[in-house]
Amino acid sequence: MADARTAVPKGRARDRRYRAPDLDTILDAAAELFEQRGYRSTTMQDLADRLGISKATLYAHANSKSDVLVGIIEQWVRLVGEDLEEAVRHPSPVERVRVLLQLWTGRSVAMRAHRTVFALCASDHELAPEVSARYRAWESSTQDRLESLIAIAQKLGVVRPEVSPAAAALNLMFAPTWIADRLVVPGEVDVDQAVEQALDVVLHGLFDPDAPSEVEPVSS
Repeated sequence: MADARTAVPKGRARDRRYRAPDLDTILDAAAELFEQRGYRSTTMQDLADRLGISKATLYAHANSKSDVLVGIIEQWVRLVGEDLEEAVRHPSPVERVRVLLQLWTGRSVAMRAHRTVFALCASDHELAPEVSARYRAWESSTQDRLESLIAIAQKLGVVRPEVSPAAAALNLMFAPTWIADRLVVPGEVDVDQAVEQALDVVLHGLFDPDAPSEVEPVSS
């Protein structure tokens, strides 16, 4: 009969080995590993070791490394889509833009590894062609949705009619990434401050409307 003093630790070790974490935890860990080591250099054993589970337990959740990669991208797409839906629930077009910038910038900071994996693998032939096509279609539909919202704001007289909905939509899609990487992550400002600075440029433009149209050239 096993000694009682050794039986409990053995059972606990067994629990740690075979109790699987939830899917989001697995995807978060995988995104970090893929970002740190690269997708091709990371193995399923590496991921199992990071999670503290057996490889057999990991395979109960994902049939292959490519399944994990697709899961990371689907997780990112789902959460970004939820952010957009939350933003458009606000009746004010200005508040929609503020909330969207805030949510997407915060997401770009908190899930930087997922964003990196999405950007690199979606364009690096790591995904099956049909999967890549699906996510390109998602990006296009997201842009179309934003363009439609901007066009509505133009009809309401909130957005200037000469503004290109496509250019405005692309700015809203990619500004959160730039803000996160260039302002928030380096520690220059926090998310709220960064969003307010970006929103100020969006709402009021870059130049002072009362400034003279012609000025003396200055050295940079």
